[in-house]
Amino acid sequence: MSNYILADLRRITRRIPRIIVMSALYAILVIVITRTYIKDWDSVNFTVNIGTYIRLLTTMLGFIEVVSVFSDDFKAKTMQMAIGIGVSRNKVVLSKLLEVVLLTLA
Repeated sequence: MSNYILADLRRITRRIPRIIVMSALYAILVIVITRTYIKDWDSVNFTVNIGTYIRLLTTMLGFIEVVSVFSDDFKAKTMQMAIGIGVSRNKVVLSKLLEVVLLTLA
């Protein structure tokens, strides 16, 4: 099962659309920080702006990771192959959950 998870993680982390979206999210964070610093530098405004973006960022990152894991899995048909060779559905779903957690932590 560990080979299945590692192969999926390698495939997912090398996909160009995921890299582009992740880079765009971090670029937006830098823009928000720079804009807040230049325009209205105040500790309260900075905290509110960055706090709001960070809350949205966690939701967006989680959504991106879930979509990247499952969409890539459907394209590569690895889930169907794993179930076809005898891996239980519960193990497959738990491995996908573990992949999402690992990608989010990374």
